[in-house]
Amino acid sequence: MASGRIIKWFNDRGFGFIQDDGDRGNAGDFVHITAMPDAEAPQIGQRFDFDRVTGMDGRTKAVNVREVTSWGEAAYL
Repeated sequence: MASGRIIKWFNDRGFGFIQDDGDRGNAGDFVHITAMPDAEAPQIGQRFDFDRVTGMDGRTKAVNVREVTSWGEAAYL
C-alpha cells in the first residue's frame, strides 16, 4: 500500500494524479473518480492511501483509494 497526495485533478474529466510520498520524482499515478471514496472529487494536496496497479497500457494507476484522516489513519469506507 502506498500513501500520497493529489497533485493534479481535472473536475470536468473526472481524473487526476496522485504522487506517492516515497516517489517524489515521478509524475504521479493516474486516479479516476470511481476509485475515490464516495466518488467525490478530491482537493489538491489531499492525502490518500492507495494500491498501485499496472494497467493494460503499461501505466500505473491508483485503485482502492482511501482518504487519510487528520490523525493519519485511512478511512475505510
